[in-house]
Amino acid sequence: MRKFIRWMAGALLALAAVGATAQVYKCKGADGRTVFSDAPCPAGAQATVVDSRPAAGHAGAAYGQPDPATARALRQQEYERRLEAAGDQQVRVQRAANEPYRQIAADAQRARCSDYQAQLDYFNERMRAGARADMYNYYKAQAASYGGRIDRECR
Repeated sequence: MRKFIRWMAGALLALAAVGATAQVYKCKGADGRTVFSDAPCPAGAQATVVDSRPAAGHAGAAYGQPDPATARALRQQEYERRLEAAGDQQVRVQRAANEPYRQIAADAQRARCSDYQAQLDYFNERMRAGARADMYNYYKAQAASYGGRIDRECR
């Protein structure tokens, strides 16, 4: 029975150690545009292999998911690439149409960051005010949580 448990533990550790990352290529074409792709760069393009391992400080890191900021940037880049493929005139029209939504999203992001900062200030003030030991630890954990949110989403 002990051998079986050791064998299973070893197998689980070996499976956990296998990462599910793919190579990401950064290609710079003759026209100066930079494109990220999972396929190798075409001939004549300057190629760089990008480290695609996820950051260790977010919830999806253990599952091979990119951190939220990287995921947003990759989605935006894919969106822009598709628009440019459809034609320059259509790109200008689409960007102009999307501008109000981008402004709304930017305003919402600023408001969210302002709320996070207010919460962080509140918990820091409560810690400075001399809270009981159990509440101090709670305030400290909350302050760390809001500080992390600010680092990830607002900077």
